[in-house]
Amino acid sequence: MSIAVVAERPAGVSLSSHVPSRPAESSRTTSDARGVGRSRVSGRSLRLTTRGRVVFGALALVALAALGFGTASAIAAVPSAVATDVEATTDFTYVTVQPGQSLWDIASTIADDRDVRDVVAEISTLNGLQGAQIEPGQRLALPTWV
Repeated sequence: MSIAVVAERPAGVSLSSHVPSRPAESSRTTSDARGVGRSRVSGRSLRLTTRGRVVFGALALVALAALGFGTASAIAAVPSAVATDVEATTDFTYVTVQPGQSLWDIASTIADDRDVRDVVAEISTLNGLQGAQIEPGQRLALPTWV
């Protein structure tokens, strides 16, 4: 035996009237009563919480601080000079390196009561030497206190 189930609908009611209609989804930005912007994309809304705002704000501050620190260090690295009408004259004592002579030998002869290591460092800085290597015939400027 077979039983058939028939659904009856009331007279004057169509099936399409029972299906709720959905508005067309679009990609637009709306704001709610608090003024928080939401982006509607495919029916979903994107909302930033208070915690999210704090995190993004902190990230922005860190980025700005790094940018400021980088700019400040770049400015500090640039040597500055002031042009004046005063002519600077500095007289140096020069020595010509002899064969077999080292920077330590030269520094120890002029060191007096100073530490020879400090005098070697001053001579290197004054002459733009990268190390203690010098060549015979090279002319070296000595510090002004000599």
